[in-house]
Amino acid sequence: MRLMQALCLVVLGFSLSAALTGKCPSPMMDLIDTATKMTMTCTDDAECEAAFPGYVCAPGTGGSFCCGAPGSCNANFVAIFEDDDFKDCTDCAAPAECQNEMCCTAAQPAEADCDAATEVEVAGECQPKVDIDAGACMDNAQCPPGSGATCSGDMAAPGTCKCPDAMPVKVNDICMAKATIGDPCLDTAQCEGGTCSPTTKKCECPPNNIKDAAGACVACAATEVPINNVCEKMKNLGETCPKGVAQCPAGATCNRFCLCPAGFQANGPKECIIATCNTNEVKVNDQCLPVLSPNGFLCYYQEQCSGGSTCVDFMCTCPAAAPTVVNNACTGTGVVTSTAAPMCTGNTVRIGTQCMAKTTDGACLNVNCLLTGNAGCANYPPYQKCGYNAAERNYFCCP
Repeated sequence: MRLMQALCLVVLGFSLSAALTGKCPSPMMDLIDTATKMTMTCTDDAECEAAFPGYVCAPGTGGSFCCGAPGSCNANFVAIFEDDDFKDCTDCAAPAECQNEMCCTAAQPAEADCDAATEVEVAGECQPKVDIDAGACMDNAQCPPGSGATCSGDMAAPGTCKCPDAMPVKVNDICMAKATIGDPCLDTAQCEGGTCSPTTKKCECPPNNIKDAAGACVACAATEVPINNVCEKMKNLGETCPKGVAQCPAGATCNRFCLCPAGFQANGPKECIIATCNTNEVKVNDQCLPVLSPNGFLCYYQEQCSGGSTCVDFMCTCPAAAPTVVNNACTGTGVVTSTAAPMCTGNTVRIGTQCMAKTTDGACLNVNCLLTGNAGCANYPPYQKCGYNAAERNYFCCP
């Protein structure tokens, strides 16, 4: 009741039913909740006093709200209530001050009209938003929201937005913690001595590194490759690959040996290139095979036979209507200029139109394939598989 009487004194002739400003009765001032931008509701004076000194809980439009009574205070000040009445200047302690025989305190400052994109309100004034480690700040509100950064300065001595010691890594204006190998991560900048895997989202050792017993990354030599956290020797084409294809040059396959895949051929010890056939060869199923004249041996595909012949029982054979060969072509008339090559003798075997030597045990063709693998045997059917020959103690083209 005494509060209502005090309010009547404040109005000085104005009715509480006069035009309203916000939710509080005129001429009282609304206490605006900075989060909701609406007048703060209340159940008692203590709530309002805790939110902003000098404001009391008063009936307003649609409920009870935190309101400030100007009394006889100067503009932008509210009168302090004590024992449900205005407080006089006796014992009016700072920051309150005596005005017109009434103890008054500063009212909530009006909200500044700031540019939301580039500014934020600090102590009733618009201040620029500041990135981490860039530009001066006076309040945490100026730092990127949700970044974890805080302002190292204040109104008296501006500072900068800094990441806390527990999250010292800045990534896209967000403070993040450091991480060691095996720890969860969001960005490589967090990882100490490694990189952040895009799939596992954990810090991993850089390429061509392994992790030692202490968890530190150790680089393999230039001639090595990490396999199952062990630095293994890199292999050339034609060399064995006991640890799998990871030992082989890029693009190669591992089938006991580092080999070029079908359709490719070795270009030195470390490179597979698309296979190109010679002028006397034809590509069939990604293999370069010899082109054979009529009566030529040994054919596997029709494409190998020329001059009108076809592959019959591994020999390029002329048709019955043109049984003879003239100028490397099947014909029914004329002088025969080419016939079947003689049979090979000794430890030799016919490959196309030529006799080629075999290994001493006769098991393989005497063509070393250590450096070329199967690719180096492609032109010698049926000796098209590179294998180990015990008699020669080396790798040759075998059937």
